Amino acid sequence: MKKFLLFIPVFLLSLTPAKAWIQRDTIGGGPRSAASGFCIGTAAYVTLGLDSNSYKRSMWMYNPATDIWTQMESFGGPTGQGLDRDVAMSFAIGNKAYVVGGQGSNPFYDDTWEYDAVTNAWSQKQVFAGGGRRAGVGFSANGKGYVGMGQSATGLRNDMWEYSPTTNTWLARANFPGTARRLVSCFVISNKAYIGTGDDGVFKADMFEFDPALNTWIAKAAFAGTPRYGTVSFTMYNKGYVGLGYDNTLQNTDDIWEYNPITNAWIFKDIFPGSKRANATAVATPNNKCYIGLG
Repeated sequence: MKKFLLFIPVFLLSLTPAKAWIQRDTIGGGPRSAASGFCIGTAAYVTLGLDSNSYKRSMWMYNPATDIWTQMESFGGPTGQGLDRDVAMSFAIGNKAYVVGGQGSNPFYDDTWEYDAVTNAWSQKQVFAGGGRRAGVGFSANGKGYVGMGQSATGLRNDMWEYSPTTNTWLARANFPGTARRLVSCFVISNKAYIGTGDDGVFKADMFEFDPALNTWIAKAAFAGTPRYGTVSFTMYNKGYVGLGYDNTLQNTDDIWEYNPITNAWIFKDIFPGSKRANATAVATPNNKCYIGLG
């Protein structure tokens, strides 16, 4: 079972297009790698992950207005002992977030959990129909959630599944057209997901656009940085951003690149001011700021 080491607990604020970085309050709960992050309302949430000793399930909420972290209900709720894990897939819809799979005491979880930010409570939902896996991709579009790819007990995957929160059901969608892989980049612009990079045994830089409404994939311009996996990826100002990660020079990186869906082109954007790292966490908020840290 692969574990990721981490030592840097800083959380940083990026402003675009001015490219201003401001160091913010250190996350509660200590450093961790391969955590899950999501945005609900104007707040950023971080849960799960792995520190140098153990898997985690604690969850913390960051308030950008006050620069304060508040501990929330741990993943799985009061009876969730033993559900600690990392490299899970997650997405948010409205006031709720969903966390799927990951690795912990079970190397390939297949459970689905819903977090209600209004009640600060977790509840278990329909088991993920794609089977147990870790290090896949999760995102939301058009009021539905999507989970796919990653690594299962039988190997790397290239499938994609759609979750409906209204019916609590999973539906198979068109497979990712690239090679099966893990630890990919993903950002969503205008309800279309852009997925690429990752690890299929080789470092990858290709990129594909998924339109959930049409259930179709289109190849897009390859990521302009070095091929890599374990990146951060997010959306601001209707542009996509991919950076950090572990690349084909066998080094952690600190560069960040911007993708314009109108021109289908990448440009170098900035250098992350913290240390070079992989398996960090990024959460973009509605005010077009992104919080990047951990790893």
